[in-house]
Amino acid sequence: MTDVTQPTGESSRTPTGSSRFPQELYDIIIALASTESLSSCSLVSRSWLYTASSRLLADFRWPTKSLTKEKKHQEDGFFRCFMKALTESPRLQGCIRSLRLGPAPGTEIGHTMGSIEISLLADIIALCPRLDHLTLSRCRPYSSVALERRQCGRIGTLAFSCCSMASPSDAEGVLHTLSLFSRVDRLRLSFYGARVSVRPTNILSTSLEIGRIETFETLAGFDPGAWELLRHICASPSVRTSIRAFATYDEFCPEVSDCLQQMSGVEEFTYCVDRFITPAFSIIPSLRRLKMFVVNPGVLRLLWSSMIRDLMLTPDQLEQVTINIFCPVLLHRPLHEEEALEKLRALLEDEDWHPLEQFLEQRTSLKSFEFEVLCIYKDHAHVAYREPWSDVDPGHAEETFRGVMDRKLSKGAAARSIITPIVRQSDSTLYRIF
Repeated sequence: MTDVTQPTGESSRTPTGSSRFPQELYDIIIALASTESLSSCSLVSRSWLYTASSRLLADFRWPTKSLTKEKKHQEDGFFRCFMKALTESPRLQGCIRSLRLGPAPGTEIGHTMGSIEISLLADIIALCPRLDHLTLSRCRPYSSVALERRQCGRIGTLAFSCCSMASPSDAEGVLHTLSLFSRVDRLRLSFYGARVSVRPTNILSTSLEIGRIETFETLAGFDPGAWELLRHICASPSVRTSIRAFATYDEFCPEVSDCLQQMSGVEEFTYCVDRFITPAFSIIPSLRRLKMFVVNPGVLRLLWSSMIRDLMLTPDQLEQVTINIFCPVLLHRPLHEEEALEKLRALLEDEDWHPLEQFLEQRTSLKSFEFEVLCIYKDHAHVAYREPWSDVDPGHAEETFRGVMDRKLSKGAAARSIITPIVRQSDSTLYRIF
């Protein structure tokens, strides 16, 4: 297999006779090009391909779109084919920083793509020295034999995206994958069918540090097996003491409380405000940074009063609070952004800001208080369909929020509040509703 991203000789990196600029200048231009333009740049010449490929291959997905379309992912030995291609391409090995094994969310190929043997996964990781982000998407890691302890060192993010956990062996596959590393900076968990018990095991008996755990994009709140797996991970002494941040899209439910009690040093906590469940922040004595998602997609109303209730219960030692305001708006055609902004303004005007003003005036030790604002809209007649939502311009959303806040709060309280407009990530289900 020929590595087409590797120049065949020095002449391939030398500008043609008709070029008026040195190749180094082209390299700088390509380095500044947008991601959408890189594919076009790579078609100009072999030297341009060499420069562009380092960025094109940095975020690598297997299967590729063409293989998925041809249903090649369903064949036996599919991951070994990738291992073979990776082995024969040193250039590819050095470029990959983010690797997704399995189809992207939303790909219509069924729930599970296939299985990958843990030892093969370890070999793939070992061939990618710059790998910092690994995602296993709708595939099942498994171990057919007793594994030797293999340390792949540190990884920035390890994500299990929509993976099956229908049997105890599936849960053990997740634990075996974790055992490959000595440290995981961020662990993201997302399972379906997680209703199984985790068998007693010493798979995580070796030292493992996890800096942050996230259950965003997960069905764990509805599947007891996922929470049981998370509790099992946190029961490892080295894991328990290393976790500094925990983020969940669930409310402060008993499952969340149980997991937090397993984490002895959590300094940062993210959760979704609930109308009826009152948080027990006393179980997180080390808490310093708090982020709250304020949204109620069911009735398209902000849970403002519940957010105020939770704020009043927060510990005095908090240093940073972030309130994420998510406002989905349904409109009648023709759709106009101005109508969505007017709906957002009306929702904010109807809320009682006085308790928030008191909170900001009393918490003088609070170093940062920030609002994140996201407003989206769509036709109410298509709310049950997969018609995409449109995003309100972030700058306009910030201006609208700032206008209401300045009228509702005192000058001192308003001056302490930061407003940050945000946009949805195209591959994120955090704000996927209906």
